[in-house]
Amino acid sequence: MRLQKSNLLVLIIISISSIAKANAQAVTRDSIQADSNSQHCELVYGWAEWPPLQYFKTNREIAGIQTEMVRTLAEDLNCNITFFKSDWSNIVELIKIGEVDFTANATPTETRKQFALFSDVYRKDSYGIWVKAESFAQYKNMSIDELKRSGFKLGMTRSHFYSEALDNWQHDKEYSKNIIYGDSSAISMQRLIEGQVNGCVEDPLIVGYKKRIKVITADIARLPINIFGHDVALMFSKKSVSPETVIKFNEALARLKKSGKYNSIWLDPKYQSED
Repeated sequence: MRLQKSNLLVLIIISISSIAKANAQAVTRDSIQADSNSQHCELVYGWAEWPPLQYFKTNREIAGIQTEMVRTLAEDLNCNITFFKSDWSNIVELIKIGEVDFTANATPTETRKQFALFSDVYRKDSYGIWVKAESFAQYKNMSIDELKRSGFKLGMTRSHFYSEALDNWQHDKEYSKNIIYGDSSAISMQRLIEGQVNGCVEDPLIVGYKKRIKVITADIARLPINIFGHDVALMFSKKSVSPETVIKFNEALARLKKSGKYNSIWLDPKYQSED
């Protein structure tokens, strides 16, 4: 684990982001400071805009269910956390090289385990395929395999793992050309609304929240295809975080769940509507 984040680190991160993502969002940082007993625990947390899990409030304060969970864990461990905002695919690349220490909502996969350590699982995600309401009747009786073979263009987030069925589509030599990748699910949703893709993959929790706060106003519908997601956990860089630190996070996560605060965070009504 790195004990200090130098100015050189900031320049490296900005440089990598600029080169790898010419159209990436501007780097945004925020920090929470531990008390004097922190024992030099300092970590960079990579986050992408994904309300209600992680987002900016109108006053530019970082908020969201996962943001609150990470802050609570950090306070338990007396750890200084710097919040680094980028897109998901860039965060994964920076975790590989140790310039971002950890992130949340990551599915443990064999590929990721080559460069990352994972905490205990803290939730199970789920996804749906969303289409324009006017196209719902055309696709409503199709399976994922039938959609794939019909020439259906599907918007997905780069470096994101959804399910075995969608993973098979991504690696199908004949039909993977119809997967249109974006750096965020918001980009895929916008492509759906603009007619650039036939559908996109997103968590129903996210779509429901965005509809309630009117970020999504277009008439879209979820196909009756169950895409059961996977266990998700905190993902830590092997380059910069020790296994001992991951164990401490697991212990803090267990305390959080036992205290009941975990449920109060995830079920907090303020994340169900605009505040």
